[in-house]
This record gives sequence, structure tokens and C-alpha cells, in this order.
Amino acid sequence: MVKNIIVLLLLFPCLVFAQKEWVNPTSEIAVHPRLLLPVDSVKALQLNLSSDTFLMRIHNDLIEACNKIIQSPLLERNQIGRRILHTSDECLRRVYFLSYAFRMTGNIQFAQRAEAELLNVCGFKDWNPSHFLDVADMTLGVAIGYDWLYEVLPISSKNIIKESIVAKGLQPSLSNQGWLTRNNNWNQVCNAGMVYGALAVFEDFPKLSSTIINRAIESVKIPMREYRPDGAYPEGYHYWGYGTGLNVMLIDALEKSFGSSYDLKENVGFNNTANFILHNLAPSHLCFNYSDASASGNLNAVAFWFAKNNHDVSLLWNEKIWLGNEEKGNYLKDPFLPNVLIWNNGVDLNHLSVPKNLSWTGKGLIPVSFMRTSWTDTNAIYVGIKGGTASASHAHMDIGSFVMEANGERWAMDFGAENYNSIEKTGIDLWSMNQEAPRWKLFRYNNLSHNTLAFDSAFQLVEGNAPIINIIALPKAMSSEIDLSSVYANKVKSAKRKISIVKKRLVSIEDEVIGNEKEVTMRWNMLTDATVQLLDSLTAELTKNGKKLLLKGKSKGVFQVKTWSAQPSTAFESTNPGKIFVGFEVIVPANKKTTFEVKLLPENYNVK
Repeated sequence: MVKNIIVLLLLFPCLVFAQKEWVNPTSEIAVHPRLLLPVDSVKALQLNLSSDTFLMRIHNDLIEACNKIIQSPLLERNQIGRRILHTSDECLRRVYFLSYAFRMTGNIQFAQRAEAELLNVCGFKDWNPSHFLDVADMTLGVAIGYDWLYEVLPISSKNIIKESIVAKGLQPSLSNQGWLTRNNNWNQVCNAGMVYGALAVFEDFPKLSSTIINRAIESVKIPMREYRPDGAYPEGYHYWGYGTGLNVMLIDALEKSFGSSYDLKENVGFNNTANFILHNLAPSHLCFNYSDASASGNLNAVAFWFAKNNHDVSLLWNEKIWLGNEEKGNYLKDPFLPNVLIWNNGVDLNHLSVPKNLSWTGKGLIPVSFMRTSWTDTNAIYVGIKGGTASASHAHMDIGSFVMEANGERWAMDFGAENYNSIEKTGIDLWSMNQEAPRWKLFRYNNLSHNTLAFDSAFQLVEGNAPIINIIALPKAMSSEIDLSSVYANKVKSAKRKISIVKKRLVSIEDEVIGNEKEVTMRWNMLTDATVQLLDSLTAELTKNGKKLLLKGKSKGVFQVKTWSAQPSTAFESTNPGKIFVGFEVIVPANKKTTFEVKLLPENYNVK
């Protein structure tokens, strides 16, 4: 085995860039268990649980979940399309939960079942290296189990598990390296999985392990740069939890194994990114689901790490919602739930401070602004808007798109992602991002299906990039303005969009367009699941759950509010029951500046 590794190291250089030696084969490393919860931290965690009924309830739910796992059949290598990621994630969840339960209770049944889970997946023919996220998550779970159960695993099981970590996890990463230079979640997740595998078997494979750790420390800096300057994450809400969560786990493992983060924490944007996820979640507990994200919010255990490192417990405002009010069956699906307890650091979730700011803007590759009128009023007005580029990872042609809430309802919404496997199995290339890529012909992915503009029904330009150019962040005057000109450069000279919450009472969307040499037809679009009634040429009334909102337009041009179907024309794309587009079409004259304003007026807005 060792000889094979040396040969592979010679055949497949571990880096496609220069590698600094942060760690070497003789580096001093902490004893097992060294990952996440070192041996000397267990008693402190037990003491913390005993004095906090909120955390003890989560702990008890974890133990209950482990008892159910024991009664469940072992996992099978079930491949769906090109992925076994669901199997890898469930293995990670089971092993992490069971290993936690054993370490906290001493009940050997949990260790024995974790061992069975580990040996079972080690018996798979492989961990699906053709889709390397699957390998990364599987390696992560197996590494945690091996490390946390190190003192009780039989030697025969240890040998099988560590050999599998190397043969099915670390070795394939030497020849499958495309993710090393990516600037997205793939880099973060794959590097984290490989580092955990390397740390778990460091004593037995010091040369291979140190090489992989050094590779990761340099490689993961690439996606970490994308958080600059303020912490906005280009791939959106759900990929933030995946990519950022694993990135933090990587840093945490290095610190606890070697006593150093090797400069990975010296990144202002990354350190501030918990504000991005805090402000992203709306009063309804839905997120601003731009790009490939669903609208549902979820627990982000990594927020506890940021709260500890930034000394700001208000960053946990949303996490208390999921842990305190959500059905426990949902948060028990999160494989990283034990991190909540490990990173809690004695925070009293019953007495959190309210976040200070009502708005937050993050610039960068995909700039975003979030605004709200209150953190404590469930009827608060909320707006999220984005700029950026359709060329980013998982991006849509949704530049200038927004979501809006008031009175506890989402009035302006986003479809979110298509089902990847449903599209891939048709043979459509979902992942090419050039202007002519078939991705943009899918109903949910182009600007005709987002809350933004279209000119002559043309798609936005992939190479364009729309920055946020003006921000007002006062409690009674919040706004964000985006220069959309470059994404419509083939149709108009200039296009700018400004969205505001006015006096905490209504939302205003103002569009300023300067025509090109030829007049164009502009479509203003908003997706909703409300019932829409057209009252006059300028006004539509939206009704949802007995509540109402007025959409009221203003323009010097000919203006007619209308609706469009929100259903795709193909059978293989997702249907969108109950959804409809509302907006207007208007002529933009050649070589003239034209302004348009739409006000979204919630009930009881009381505007003079």
C-alpha cells in the first residue's frame, strides 16, 4: 500500500501550483481523538450541557436519533444519476451522531453500530470518485468515526478503515484534482474531506498526509478570496452552509491537531460572512434564494463558530429559531448538528441580543443587499436584491432580481434551482455557463423568469457584471442601487435599478433606462404565488392568506399591468403550480432616458 502511494505521488503531483510546507511528516500532532472534540474537551462539554436545558434537549434528541439509527438497516451504495452523495451524507450523519453519543454517554452500543456503519461503507467498491463531492463527504464521515472511536475499535477494524480512507479517499484525490483550483464549494468541501482523512491516518501515512494537508492550506485560499470584501457568498444561501461549513471544519481541525490555522483566519471577508447568512433569512424564515437555492431556511451550525470567533452572539439569532421552534425531525437531518454543541461556547440561547443593523450589503462577485424594518416583528417589510454576473458558480440570469415580504407573507419570490438529476438525465449540459449554453434555455434559469428586466425578450449577457453603486442604510431610509448596464449592453445604453424601503411603510423599485439607437420593448417582471387581480392599467391587487398588497406602477410611457403564465413549455422541467408573473411591458424610446417606478404597498401602509 505504501509503495503504491509513493508511485502515485510521483505520477500525479498533488498541486497544480506551488506548495508551501506548512506541515511535514515529522510535525507534532495531537493524540486521538483530535478532530473537533479533543479528549480534554469532553468534560467541559458535559458540564455545559448539564447547566443548559436548551442544549441538553438537543443532546437528548441526538441520543434518541442514534437509538433509531441502531434499528435501521445499513446503507447501500445507491447511485442516483452520477451521484451517491445522499449515501455519503447519510453515512456522515450516522457516524458523527453515533460517535458523539458514545463519547458523551460511554454506551458501547453506539460505538459498535458506528463500527458497523464504517465497515459497511469501507466495503463499497469505491466512493464514486467521478463525482468527488461524494468521496469528500464519505471520507469526512469515516475519518471522524475512525478518530473518535480510535481507542475502542478492534485492530482488524482499524486496519480496514484506515486502508479505505487512503485507497478510496486520499489516493483518488491525487489523480482527480480539478476541484483544487475551483473558487466554489467544491474546493472547500473536497479539501475538508481530504484533510480530515489525512489527519485521521497521519501517524501511519505521514508523507501522504502532510502533502495533502499542505495542498489544502494553499488550495482553499482560492474560494476564501470570494468572500471579499464584506463576506457575501457568490453561490447563495444553501451553498454557503455547505462550503463555508466545511471550510470552517477544515480550519478547526488544523487548529486542534497542530495548534495553528496557518493564516486561514486572516481573511476579513470570510470572518464577516456570518452576517451574510444572518441577514439573508427573512421574517418568514424563508431565504433570498437566488441562484441554485431553495427558499426554505435551515440550521447553520457553523454560525456558532463565527459567533465565538467574532464575539457576537447576535449572529445566532436565526439559529435559535431552528433549534427552538422547528420540529426536531428537521434539524436531526443535519449531519453537522453536533457542531452546535461543540462550538456553543456557553452561549445562552434564551437571552440573545437583537442584531444591531436592519440592513446589510456585501459587495464582490455577486453583490447583495438585504433590508428589513424589524428583527422582532413577524409582519416586518423585508427586501433582498442582487447584482453580479451569470457567469458565477450556480448562477442564474437573475441580475437585478429581488424578493419582498410584508405582513408575514412573501409577495415577490424566486423559483430557485431545478432538479439537477432530472435535467442531467435528458442529456442537457446543465453546467456550461457561456452565452449559448443550454442552461439558459431552461425556464427557471433565465431573466424572463426572475424579478428583473428583459429587453425584446433577450437573455442577459453572461459576461456582464452589475455592481451595487449606491447604498443608504438609515433606519427610515434604506436603499440599494445597482448598475445593470453591462448585462443589457446589447440592448440599451444604460440600465440602473434602485430598490428602497420607504419610511418603513412600502417598497419602491425604480428603473432608469437610456435607450440605444433602436427602441426596445422592456418587460418588468415579478413572480408571485398570490392571487392577482388587475384593478386598472397601473395597479394590481395581490391576495394571499387573506392579506393584500397593491402593486402600483408609475411612468410617462404607455403602461399596462398584465400577467403571464409561470409554467414551462417542456415536460421534463418542474411545474410551478400556483405561481404567476405580474408586471408590464413598455416601449423604451431610442436615445432617451426613461424612468419607471413600481411601488409595493402592503395593507395598512398609511402613505399620504
